[in-house]
Amino acid sequence: GRSAIDDKSSVLATLEAVELLLDEHFQPRRTIYLAFGHDEESGGSGARAILATIRSQGVTEFGLVLDEGGAILPGSLIPGIDQPVALIGVTEKRVLTLELSVRAVGGHASSPPPVTAIGRLGRAIARLEASPFPARLDGAPAQMFRHLAPEMTPGQRVVFANLWLFRPFVLRILRNSADTAPLVRTTITAPMLRQPLSSAPTSSHKQFMGWIINSGNLQADAFGITQGTDDDP
Repeated sequence: GRSAIDDKSSVLATLEAVELLLDEHFQPRRTIYLAFGHDEESGGSGARAILATIRSQGVTEFGLVLDEGGAILPGSLIPGIDQPVALIGVTEKRVLTLELSVRAVGGHASSPPPVTAIGRLGRAIARLEASPFPARLDGAPAQMFRHLAPEMTPGQRVVFANLWLFRPFVLRILRNSADTAPLVRTTITAPMLRQPLSSAPTSSHKQFMGWIINSGNLQADAFGITQGTDDDP
């Protein structure tokens, strides 16, 4: 999490910025809360505790919520731009973890069943990966590209400033790259398959699937797609 495992520099940068503002006797017009969790990479209980604490103080909504933001990228990393680009986080995706559970006939490694539990589970994961969420370019990502368009080369400026016309073309490019696909669609991953240390195929196996749900999609959509993978003979 923040400052314990991940993003130490972001915590220090935020606190240093606050110290500088205090030295300048800055008075914000609204109350500002600084919230730093401790386990963002391993469950997120810190974020839930922070929210519960804030709600216990009678705060039910915020005018604006910002995360620590992204990196300041050199222009060379964004085609058509030769200036540094600072990414500010203004929206958050939702996270959903679902468990796939499979039962099959067990046995010894010398005479395994035609399809093992882990084999059947692998087929279910393959079907999920083969049926990704539809890509869409709207909301914050679309606004980001419109904002960057004036800084691009003339050809790319025309494309990104007129997404109403070139949206299908841009979507095809973005969804086919692992780096940019999360901008335009809900993603799914199977972090790691674990099999007990044994020479015998086990009769059951479980795998947790992680969904990173994009804006415009619902958790119910992920449930529906996952339930459709259980049709395995």
